[in-house]
Amino acid sequence: MRQMEEKLQVFEQEILKEANQKKMAIEQDTEREKQERIAQKENEILTKAYQTIQKELGKIRKEQNEMLSKAASDSKRLILNRRGEIIQNVFRQLMERIEAYRETEAYAAFVLRCAKAGLEEVGNGDIVVLIDKRDLKQKTPLEKLGVPVEQDAMDILGGCRVLNRSRSLVSDRSLAKCIADEKEHFLEETDFRIQPV
Repeated sequence: MRQMEEKLQVFEQEILKEANQKKMAIEQDTEREKQERIAQKENEILTKAYQTIQKELGKIRKEQNEMLSKAASDSKRLILNRRGEIIQNVFRQLMERIEAYRETEAYAAFVLRCAKAGLEEVGNGDIVVLIDKRDLKQKTPLEKLGVPVEQDAMDILGGCRVLNRSRSLVSDRSLAKCIADEKEHFLEETDFRIQPV
């Protein structure tokens, strides 16, 4: 009986040992499966978080680009407005000086020189000297050049235009043309042109 008990004890130990081994194997499999599931869930969560972060970064970049574009547009508009104010101020002062100059004897001589130069430029033919309506007092001295003098339909601001009707030539020696030419030169010299951003 003792021998039987010993055999039973050995058998029991073998069974317990085998059960422990199976238990440990099951626990290891369970732990491994648990770790795999945790890793899989972590990857899913990280992927979703990455996608969310990328989406939000895209929104932030878009908002920043819109803000920068608006700021650049606003700045350009302010610069253009200020540039326009400066140009208007400069040319308003110029017009005031022209008006004062037109009241001097030097202006009368200037108009006469303009008419002579214009006559040389257009040559012979049916010629007329055109003057500004405010310069009609200059008509008599100009008529001494031997050509008719008429009021110009355009506001030429002073000076004159000489028209050769037979040759369809115009010598524009008006202050309006001089100002238009100088305005372009003024913008170039003062670097008032707006460069693209």
